[in-house]
Amino acid sequence: MYSAAGILPIAHKQDQLMVLLGSEPSSTGLVWLGFGGKKEAADQNDPEATALRETREEMGDHWLSRAVVLMPIRFFDFRAKYMLYLAWVPYTEELPSFTDEQAAAQPTLNKRQLAWFPLDSLLNDKEFELDGAYPIKPWFYQMLQRERYAIRRACGP
Repeated sequence: MYSAAGILPIAHKQDQLMVLLGSEPSSTGLVWLGFGGKKEAADQNDPEATALRETREEMGDHWLSRAVVLMPIRFFDFRAKYMLYLAWVPYTEELPSFTDEQAAAQPTLNKRQLAWFPLDSLLNDKEFELDGAYPIKPWFYQMLQRERYAIRRACGP
């Protein structure tokens, strides 16, 4: 049984696959993470419904009108009881950022900044810096590393 679900948005930018992450506050400062959160009664024990609802909440109205196509592949982290879906999204340079005041007015809006990262760099231990401007949340990064071959297969060459 899952307790949370989310989406890892992936897009094409020319010949490169890109992953969209958002920064959010944590006890150690801002961290990069995918989009998702805890299931609610309205989700009716459907992890896909949880993932889509949470993603829309965390991205604000920016993605409500955009096409999000879930891939048939998903990953489950047993320790976190977290279901992660891969999804194709349209690539755009225009990404929102949210202030603390905007987040306070809309409690589900916990992301502050959205940014694209090259998928190959993110999945390669040696190339991606965990302690850059903001680190990637450790359990999320470990899940990506554990599933990196399946993610690459799902996303193509």
